[in-house]
Amino acid sequence: MEISEQEFESFIAEGRLRRLSAPIPAQPDHTLWLTTKGAIKYLLLAAIERRRKESAEEFIRLAEKAWEKGDKSETLRWIKAAGAADDRRVEPYILRAAVASRRNETVVVNALKRACARGIGEKAFNILLTDYLKIASSRSAPDGASPGGVHTSAWRGIGAVRPAAYAEPVGI
Repeated sequence: MEISEQEFESFIAEGRLRRLSAPIPAQPDHTLWLTTKGAIKYLLLAAIERRRKESAEEFIRLAEKAWEKGDKSETLRWIKAAGAADDRRVEPYILRAAVASRRNETVVVNALKRACARGIGEKAFNILLTDYLKIASSRSAPDGASPGGVHTSAWRGIGAVRPAAYAEPVGI
């Protein structure tokens, strides 16, 4: 996006932009980063990508843990964090479909199934969804049986959802 000099000056006056004291030379395979304290530095793109994937993995683990406990709102919170960290991971979409299924939100489940089917196929989506729903069912088993952990670890990384293929359903 290009802005005029006048717009640039107004953005500075509004506090939306900050004028650098000196030009910062570009570095190959790096991205310019502004820290929370306002410091400007370069970070390796590979390091950012690695941290993003690690964060997504951790958020998915936390979402699955919340799902095992039956905490749907906490599950949704971690699903959103995982999707923000890496929108190509399929687990957040399937976990969201599991929550929607438990809430009888058929439209949401079907939209997520269509979006994921392009990346992993409908059969894999159904298997993963069934695994998550089994965990929820075992939670409510009359004998008080423990869910025994998330059973989908063997399916991790089987595919990805292209961000453009996913239109967020209302209420996600």
